[in-house]
Amino acid sequence: MAVSSDNPHPLRLEGVGMERPLTPLRAAAADSFLVAALLAALGATVMRGFHGNAYHLFSRYCLLWIEFFVPAAVFLGKKDLRGSGVFAFALFPLWFALCCLYHGVSLTVAGEAQAALVHLTSVALIAFPFAELTGDGRRRKILDAVLLAGLIVFALMLLIAFYGVFRGACFSLWHGRLRFGATYSATGRLELRVLLWHQYCTAFLAMACCLSIPYVLASRPRRCFYVPAAVLELIFLAAVALGASRNAMLALMAGFACIAAIGIRRSSLPVRTKKFVFAAVCVLLLFFGAFSMNFIYRNVTHSIRTIWYGLTTLTSRIEIWGAVPKMLRDRPEALLWGLPYVKLMSVLNGYIPLEGDIAHMHSGYVHTLCGMGVPGGALASAYTVLFFRDFFTLVRAKPESGISATDQLLAVVPFSIWCVNLLEPELFLPGSSMLSLNVLFALLCGYLRCTARANRS
Repeated sequence: MAVSSDNPHPLRLEGVGMERPLTPLRAAAADSFLVAALLAALGATVMRGFHGNAYHLFSRYCLLWIEFFVPAAVFLGKKDLRGSGVFAFALFPLWFALCCLYHGVSLTVAGEAQAALVHLTSVALIAFPFAELTGDGRRRKILDAVLLAGLIVFALMLLIAFYGVFRGACFSLWHGRLRFGATYSATGRLELRVLLWHQYCTAFLAMACCLSIPYVLASRPRRCFYVPAAVLELIFLAAVALGASRNAMLALMAGFACIAAIGIRRSSLPVRTKKFVFAAVCVLLLFFGAFSMNFIYRNVTHSIRTIWYGLTTLTSRIEIWGAVPKMLRDRPEALLWGLPYVKLMSVLNGYIPLEGDIAHMHSGYVHTLCGMGVPGGALASAYTVLFFRDFFTLVRAKPESGISATDQLLAVVPFSIWCVNLLEPELFLPGSSMLSLNVLFALLCGYLRCTARANRS
């Protein structure tokens, strides 16, 4: 019996060898479970930003059990995941677990290692295959609803923080675990506070939200949404500026350049005119980025540093990354197994020629290489190749290919997150408190994967 394309949740009858579609009720129940699993994964990442103990307990006693039931949804829906990249993603938490076992790091005790494993598993089993597991007719509606809810909630949190910045104060709730507003360093540097996130993490998430607005507008092109969308865009832009992160600003400029390229490519202008307009847009973005960074340095960070200084020195990242060859020379086994996750930075700080302890390796790829060895770095690189294959398939598609502008705009968001990951450990092995970007990146990569596969086939 053929399966209807309107209902992608078939059920195999045992002993009969026939398939019949799931009932609407069971299909809705399956999708509801997957949505709940995704919200739990995202909720855990937010919880990580204000209560570490609650995050560990939630990961162990809630999110972990949810992950156990996700394969059941796969078998119930008889989803063919071959070619989707899901199995490659599943290798990442598996290798992390093997590295922990090799180093004698316990995964049975609630702590950082166990929480990291649960997080990586949620990325591999929930976020990335989410688009494949949900129904075709509901796939994009679910994503739009989750994104819109996330944008509104984060914008409200930022407004509370902006009020604190305006008052020059920081509001603390729940014994200091919920913080909104502004604090100032010893040098007078303004530090934007949202929960307990580092201000750079807040800027990264605001940057991703900023680039999500064009997709939301394209998916719901109604005039009544224009003004609220513009307000949200201004809120997120202000958060990027107050976050004082050059990395977030550069990623934002790169994302806007991609959006401009998509719009110009889909226009009816002559080819020569398209090239001229795109070059002009890039020049304007460079000037805007330079002006913004100069404003940040002088009015937010109270620094006289120049843009050239930031670009040439990478803020001591060269010295930080230079510690890796020194460590590998003394610990050759780290090439295969990496360093113990719970002692990663305590070991590397002994090789970094800088004052004070460094919190992470300031690059997702370098941090993953140090924590999971060459196999972990190779897996991260493989995911990157997989992403860019789908990214270029969508972004470079001509209008007559059937790829909509909505699909192309969606691809910009994970691209900007990847740009951030080059200089901050936001993807792959957790290196910061902002785990939301890892889940969001995998979720959107899964959607791009579905669209790109359909286009190629």
